[in-house]
Amino acid sequence: MSVTVLSDCSVAEYKTSDYLSGSSTPFLRCLKTSTHTSAVACPLLEPPNISCGLAAAVLTHCEVKRIPAVLYQLYSDVPHPDSLNMQAYRETVSAVLKLDQSPGAEVLQKITRVCAVQSNLYT
Repeated sequence: MSVTVLSDCSVAEYKTSDYLSGSSTPFLRCLKTSTHTSAVACPLLEPPNISCGLAAAVLTHCEVKRIPAVLYQLYSDVPHPDSLNMQAYRETVSAVLKLDQSPGAEVLQKITRVCAVQSNLYT
């Protein structure tokens, strides 16, 4: 058994000495437990960056219980998922799960529409 956690946050929370231009977002970083030995689909999260919230709690629980786990943290400059964010997750999920067929564009559009409807003040 292995656990994969997908999480996202604002690119403003990402700490780096290099300037991040708008063309470099969204991007993925990951954290993994000491028992996770499989390859990861993106670079590891560099210090002093941290993960927090439910995603970090799940990863911590897996570390304590010695369960192999990896947390993929997506850094984006938009407050809700859009097609670019979904594309980043799509490539990661396909690589990690080794799927023959990744989620189609129509599935990704449904996910982004749900978030857009819930955040619309005028509907």
